[in-house]
Amino acid sequence: MELRRAALDDAKGIARIMKEGYNIDTIADAEGVFTDEMERFHRYVVATMGYDIMGFASWTLRDLPRHELAELRRIAIHKEHRHKGIGAGLFYYLVQDAKRYYHEQGFRLRKMFTTCHASNNVARAFYEKIGFKLEATLKDHYYEGEDECIYSTFF
Repeated sequence: MELRRAALDDAKGIARIMKEGYNIDTIADAEGVFTDEMERFHRYVVATMGYDIMGFASWTLRDLPRHELAELRRIAIHKEHRHKGIGAGLFYYLVQDAKRYYHEQGFRLRKMFTTCHASNNVARAFYEKIGFKLEATLKDHYYEGEDECIYSTFF
């Protein structure tokens, strides 16, 4: 397995996994999400085996670099490659990428946060396993009847 920064030509492989794991209707829509986010400074990393993308993760800067705050935006593993440590590997690679970025700006990565639906027990268990703590719950945040959990970790 190789971990690396994603490039725009990874769009199809990322879109295939993104459609599977997020509320996105088509591969074309998922490609659009990926390219739009890349243009808006969402930094993607991928796990590959040969030419196949097995999973991806992304983070973005929140507010100004001096706030030393990043958001883990997305993390998804193709269903055939789950429960093999790829998600944790992507997360730790992503953190190193974020730390490098902040260091280059003259700051440090102080905190990273993410959100997930309260009903998504798989995601919640994963975040807790990699060291995130539940910080808050937002009632009916994206959808009525579905709370959103905010998880964070400090470095």
